[in-house]
Amino acid sequence: MRRLIAVALLVVLGTLAACTGLPTTGPVTPGLAVDEVPDDPDFSFLPNGPQPGASPQEIVEGFIDAATSPADEWAIARSFLAPDIRESWQPEAGVLIDDPAERLYAGVDDDTVTLTLTAVADVDAAGAYGDTEVGPASLVYALAEQASGEWRITQAPDGVVISEAFFEDVFQPYPVMYWDQSWTYLVPDLRWFPAYGNSATRVARALVDGEPSPWLAASVVSAFPEDVRLARPSVPVIDGVAQVDLDDEALGLDATTRGRMLSQLRESLQAADIVTVEMVVGGEPLTATAAPVRSTRVDARALVRTEASFGWLSGDEVEIIPGLSAAVSSVDADAVEISPDRDIAAVRLVDGSVTAIGVGGTFTPVDDRSGALAPTIDGYGFVWSVPATRPDDLIAVGLEGVTHEIDASFPEGSRITAMQLSRDGTRLAALTSAAGRHLVVVAGVIRDADGVPVALGEIQRAAALPGEGVDVAWLDDTSVGVLARDGEAMVMITQLIGGEGALADAPAGSTTLAGINQAASLRLLTQDGALSIRRGATWQQTAADILVLATQQGTPP
Repeated sequence: MRRLIAVALLVVLGTLAACTGLPTTGPVTPGLAVDEVPDDPDFSFLPNGPQPGASPQEIVEGFIDAATSPADEWAIARSFLAPDIRESWQPEAGVLIDDPAERLYAGVDDDTVTLTLTAVADVDAAGAYGDTEVGPASLVYALAEQASGEWRITQAPDGVVISEAFFEDVFQPYPVMYWDQSWTYLVPDLRWFPAYGNSATRVARALVDGEPSPWLAASVVSAFPEDVRLARPSVPVIDGVAQVDLDDEALGLDATTRGRMLSQLRESLQAADIVTVEMVVGGEPLTATAAPVRSTRVDARALVRTEASFGWLSGDEVEIIPGLSAAVSSVDADAVEISPDRDIAAVRLVDGSVTAIGVGGTFTPVDDRSGALAPTIDGYGFVWSVPATRPDDLIAVGLEGVTHEIDASFPEGSRITAMQLSRDGTRLAALTSAAGRHLVVVAGVIRDADGVPVALGEIQRAAALPGEGVDVAWLDDTSVGVLARDGEAMVMITQLIGGEGALADAPAGSTTLAGINQAASLRLLTQDGALSIRRGATWQQTAADILVLATQQGTPP
């Protein structure tokens, strides 16, 4: 569990009342050109500064309230601090996300105020989000009366505290991109930065001068060598072009490395509304041609098994996959997942055994252990399987039939109810339960030099579930969908890996889900064979008599 960072608290009550209104008089001011990037967000909270005659507790409350405005490096919050610490206080040291209903202020003495709160999540100094156990935290603030007779804070924890309801208004997610170990896919490592100022600078710093999140670090690589750094602390955006100034070490890099670096920068900065990226050294452009990146998009059509066939559902017809559909249709299966190249199907038969089916009808036994889950497959052709009651006994088997044991360390006593690999093959999402607690977890996939999976990295909690998980599927590169029980009802959770989740109702009897190409689009299959697609906040049935809703792991290049 990520260590909670001692930070200052945000008070929600009064925030909206403190916001300035829209102007109704004055001259019309031209906006930015279409290719300009604003320094400020479209809106920001504008809390009050220190009020004359405020008590020590009121000063602390105002300071915490002011953390909702990152404008000018949290200038309003700094106005509550004594001059000696005004510049040394570090608001970007981390964020503690809390339940505002649990906040409690107490005066220890005339010049000390303690705040007790309940943490639900945190963001570390690198911008990485961590879902955490709900737990108490106590923050202490020291104050002193100034020569003016007003109280100011003389000691405050670095960082800010923000309520769960306001977090996504003050901070935004930015995917920092790394390569998979084969240099084929770009893999997002989600970071949260203030929704203010030049976000391109924060993203570039995280990529060039930073590192992947610890849980993912052994599963991805960066084209940026360790000795290549940003030559200046900011990334100017000029006429819509972000100029990333690197130090002289970048001059000695080969064309392949430069191209991979450029691809990482381009994809990372897209979320910061940057269209064009230029790498420069000493003010001169660094020649580079972006390296190709394989897409993880899938066919938008449903992949299904019916009584008649297996393939893409188009109206009332099923379009077959050449060389594969006939073999899949020849077996009695209750779960199917196909590889990115559509040349291998990972299949669980109704007798509980798992097999790999290759193009042309080759069958390779994978797992005959009791209670095996629906399998998942990666781009290297390995079919992954594990019994529900033995999550540490994870294996991967290729078409040659060799079994590779995957070193995994799930919490003691865990049960696993579903799993799926990300389409880039770098992360495994799973639904686990232990001691009455039901979780969505994720772990990085560690491979050897030949791409053979050998281990999972640290098991990272992504979210808690209201009840037992039923199915999990990657919806896009940063989100998973989860089917879970909530008492007698079924719910569907859309969960950011490295962020917050959203819960919605799901059709009764739902058993399987499959992602399309974005978090808002997915399909569900019920136990009576009804296939539904999500349309906004509702579910629309699109087909009936479907035996299996299969999963795609990508599209051939």
